[in-house]
Amino acid sequence: NHCNIMATFSSSRLWTTARRTITIVGVPLIPVVYWQYWSQNDRKEHQEKIRENQANRVPNVQTVDDLLMEHVLPGDVVLFDRRCQHCQTALAALACLINRKFLSSADDENNLDVIKGKFDHVGVVVPHPASDAVDAEKYVLEFTAGDGVVARPLLSRLELSRSRSILLLPVCLPGEQRDPNGSDY
Repeated sequence: NHCNIMATFSSSRLWTTARRTITIVGVPLIPVVYWQYWSQNDRKEHQEKIRENQANRVPNVQTVDDLLMEHVLPGDVVLFDRRCQHCQTALAALACLINRKFLSSADDENNLDVIKGKFDHVGVVVPHPASDAVDAEKYVLEFTAGDGVVARPLLSRLELSRSRSILLLPVCLPGEQRDPNGSDY
């Protein structure tokens, strides 16, 4: 009888502990799971809209992205002022917020207006990883919270971006001629 009382006591104690643990861990996860679901659906809708726009492009008419791709060279730096709520995962959104808070120098009064943007993500333009050609497709090398360091086609990365602004910083020495065709822009 004494063992039966102890078993009932320990099982009710175990059940209470399990309920508390579920409440402490589960309740705060509800908004995160909802946000993750919303974010994934939002990204899918955006990708479908981009595909529709690409399918409806007017032939032989260049977009701003096409014009940019003519002048970008390997080594150029791409800065992103992302909308953290549109990041793919909760971890990426958290990294976005932390980078925005601690890595951006927008509070410094001595900075130029261009630098005052809250850029929180950076990529470096590289040539196609499997090509030695001079005019190979350009890729952007960047770090992601989920996949680590990845190389993605630059044009599709720019098209799919939900950033507020994207800044391309050409990397060159003073007096260096950037355009391989001989003209400066």
